[in-house]
Amino acid sequence: KSENRVGARVSLNSNGWVSRSIVNGLKGVMLEIVYNHGEGPPALPLVVFVACTRYRGESYDDTHQVALSLREEEILGFAGLRAGQAGVIAVQPISRTWEAGDKKVPCERVQLPLEVAFAVSIHKGQGMTIGDDEDIDEAVLDIGKTELDLGMSYVGFSRFRALSAMKVIRPSWSRFENIGAKRPSDAKFATLQARNAEAGRVSQLVAATKAHHAEVWEQCVQWAAAHAVADSDV
Repeated sequence: KSENRVGARVSLNSNGWVSRSIVNGLKGVMLEIVYNHGEGPPALPLVVFVACTRYRGESYDDTHQVALSLREEEILGFAGLRAGQAGVIAVQPISRTWEAGDKKVPCERVQLPLEVAFAVSIHKGQGMTIGDDEDIDEAVLDIGKTELDLGMSYVGFSRFRALSAMKVIRPSWSRFENIGAKRPSDAKFATLQARNAEAGRVSQLVAATKAHHAEVWEQCVQWAAAHAVADSDV
């Protein structure tokens, strides 16, 4: 039930305020669910308040000078967060329209753009960083039984900044053998060869560009370093 999801980790599945990182995949902790007067589940909420560490705008509780209740502080503490560490955003139901079938029947769906995210796929977790004071202190990694796409296992393991933050569901040895191609006849072999060739081509292009535009490249490196320092001060 919706009322039982307070305190749950959730993920936004629609873009909102992109320049402030309210985007598809933004993760947070559900703080409060507010319904219209006299309503409750299974009706859609009027608004849901979510605490997100990756949000880069003004926090709802700061803007409107709303102090977190003891209950909300306990919810954040349970999720490993503290008051002020995560910005609070207000998520409201959104409407999507489309035309269905040959007769192009107009359809509309109103839903809350949130989904429970105690677990996410490796594909959807590509932007995550785990451990060493990041959003998530530790996580359990399950690379599954099959390498569904080349590089999937690498993406999963590379999310972690420290081995101490990583717990792995033990795969079989055949699972590791499945990461690459065993012989040229394997379907993955041609894809691996193509990726290696493309990686080599890109590396040569980067080296040639750096050599041809050495001064501009140095200015770009300095700008990126200064920009990273500015971001860390925010």
